[in-house]
Amino acid sequence: MTHPLLELLRTRPRLAELAAYPFGFDIHRTEHCEDVRLASGASLEPIAGDDTGGTYFVCDGGPVLYASSEGDAGLIGAGVREALDILIGLPACPASVAPEDGEERVLAAVAEEEEELREWYGPTLDADRAELRAGLGLPERSPVELLARLHAAGARTEPDFVLLNAREGRAYRLMHDDEPRPSVRDAVLAAGCEAPARPWAAGGAGPDGPEGVDGPEGSAGVDGPEGSAGVNGHRPRPAAVRGAPGRARGPGVGVLHARPPGASRRRPGRGTARPRPCRGRPGRGARSGGARR
Repeated sequence: MTHPLLELLRTRPRLAELAAYPFGFDIHRTEHCEDVRLASGASLEPIAGDDTGGTYFVCDGGPVLYASSEGDAGLIGAGVREALDILIGLPACPASVAPEDGEERVLAAVAEEEEELREWYGPTLDADRAELRAGLGLPERSPVELLARLHAAGARTEPDFVLLNAREGRAYRLMHDDEPRPSVRDAVLAAGCEAPARPWAAGGAGPDGPEGVDGPEGSAGVDGPEGSAGVNGHRPRPAAVRGAPGRARGPGVGVLHARPPGASRRRPGRGTARPRPCRGRPGRGARSGGARR
């Protein structure tokens, strides 16, 4: 992608070095840990990464999305400029506060996080940040304003910028969510299981006999109108609607693999032991070991 700020980073090694560490925007890390795509089908172009295995993408030529190596993803800026503005201004974004907590609490939380970052990076953090901002032509902004912008960007992730594993169709968690999101297969089957029963399931004869098609097997079916035999003359097999891990066996259902209940989505990253800079996790209640992205 061509963008004035990206071109500055590509042509000025000192700026690129500062952006990569400690601000976590390394233009030489553009390979994500797995193949991904947007649920909307819009274009997705990697532009940088960080030392934990996460990747920054430009979506459809505009908003910037961050995807971690642990299955989280969300917008962090309306464009490259805003994303860099936030990453440089909030290199140690606190997950415990939100804009509505008020200026005093936000500033205190940011100061505490940055003090810890200085212990690892060194006392030149503020000077190096000022140098990088000046080199990129970015203004100095209050952490309160940057946090508000970060949260506003994250709120725009759904529905157009939800990130999917390209192979399985499983959606990444939104950055403010703590639970894994279901695969496309799981979501479709779950919706079918919760749907009202077919008319013949309430009683009387139906295409499958006096008992009708009751329970999840009937409501999740992909058959047509009453009396029809379904897609290509077949009924969906019960195994396809029970959500068991393994292959789905039913007409119109892709062969995907469901994650067993309680299975972890955590993937090994390339991170170091130092505190992780902000990776745009709007919201509170970060999971243990992931307070800073």
